[in-house]
Amino acid sequence: IGAAGAISLTEALLNNTTTLEIDLRRNVSGYAAVLGASIQLRNNKTLTTLNLNNSKIDSQDIQLLVTVLINNQTLTTLNLSRNMVDDEGVESLCDALRNNTTLITLNLERNKIGSKGAYYLYNTFQNRKMFRTLSLCGNESNLCALIEMLLTVPEDRVRAELNFTRKCIGNEATLLTLNLQSNKIGDEGAMHLANGLRNNTTLQELGLRENDVGPLGAQYLADVLGENTTLVTLILRDNIISDAGLEHIANALNTNKTLNVLDLSRNKIKASSRRHLINMFQCNQSLINVDLTGNGQGDCAVIGAAVEIRNNQNLTTVNLRCSRLGDEGTKILCQALQVNHSIITLDLQSNDISENGAELLAKVLYDNEKLTTFLLGNNKIGDNGAKCLADAFHSNTVLSILDLSANNIGPIGIGHLSLALCNDTTLIKLDLSSNEVGNEGVQLLANGLNKNMVSTSLSTFLLKLSLQLQ
Repeated sequence: IGAAGAISLTEALLNNTTTLEIDLRRNVSGYAAVLGASIQLRNNKTLTTLNLNNSKIDSQDIQLLVTVLINNQTLTTLNLSRNMVDDEGVESLCDALRNNTTLITLNLERNKIGSKGAYYLYNTFQNRKMFRTLSLCGNESNLCALIEMLLTVPEDRVRAELNFTRKCIGNEATLLTLNLQSNKIGDEGAMHLANGLRNNTTLQELGLRENDVGPLGAQYLADVLGENTTLVTLILRDNIISDAGLEHIANALNTNKTLNVLDLSRNKIKASSRRHLINMFQCNQSLINVDLTGNGQGDCAVIGAAVEIRNNQNLTTVNLRCSRLGDEGTKILCQALQVNHSIITLDLQSNDISENGAELLAKVLYDNEKLTTFLLGNNKIGDNGAKCLADAFHSNTVLSILDLSANNIGPIGIGHLSLALCNDTTLIKLDLSSNEVGNEGVQLLANGLNKNMVSTSLSTFLLKLSLQLQ
């Protein structure tokens, strides 16, 4: 029976509800086999096994079957091995089985499934582990072997059986992205992944979030990073690499020139890693996005930001509010700001920055021609810090918004700022709330405003303050 005959049968059997068994396998048309199986599946409410092995079924033929599978809740075994199902067919099959709760055995051996289809299988079923048996061997992508294991092997065996990924990844010529989030691969799994990466020349993104990867696993990956020239993104968020693991990765990044995105957030990295972080900052010129947040140390946040600031010339906004920078962190930040001329908004509120940090920031402001918004509220720069910033304003011609609220600034610091206001032509908003301005400070600011109207908000503030002090 060929395609024409199968279509005629379809028209004849479309409304049939009594036929419980019809075998149309081993015909010229794969559609005929699918038609017979679909009729059985629709009419036989107790059918548990469907065998379509070696039935010449392609991805077009399988569309009829998936329309019946969507609502089926009796089938436990489906054999589609030795057919011609490709990525498109697998995608349709996955969509049909997405909410299925009964199928536990699926055989897709020796079809034409590539990396895209294998990855679609993983994305569809990764959180369900519904299959007792999933067979994907003999397909076009070696990635199928890895996906088969991840979707069937109990989690306590994943660590021990990830060794074959060396073949899956090492020989895979088309795989660009591999996301293994939340699979508990541990250090041993990281070792096998690293071995696979040694021979891989295409993988660009590797996601290993929440996988119990510790210092040893980080070392395995770092050894590969030192040699790899294709990986662009590495996600290791929510692991336990700690200070020792960071040291290995930082050392690898001294030579790696291709990695652009590195996520090491929430990895139990502490203060002892400061030297390695600074070394990474000084040596690596390719990283443009580094996430080190959630590690309980201010240095982590600032160095991650500093790397991005220095290397990403398209970055316009930096938000480091409440990052515990202190003056040491501010020093690292300023080194990056000296070479980046694209930052427009800089938020450093609540960071324990003193007059020493303010002096460093003032040096950045001297020649900066881009920064228009600078938020430094709730720090402790004091009068000396205010003086440093005021001196910088004499040469800065772009800053329009400045927040110096809650900074222990008294009349002396206000005096320096008021002198800067006299000649400033760009500042439109200055926040000095919650300082120690006093009557003397109000008068000094008023004098400055007589020569340069800064902002309505500042004028209103001065009026309210003068009334309170009368």
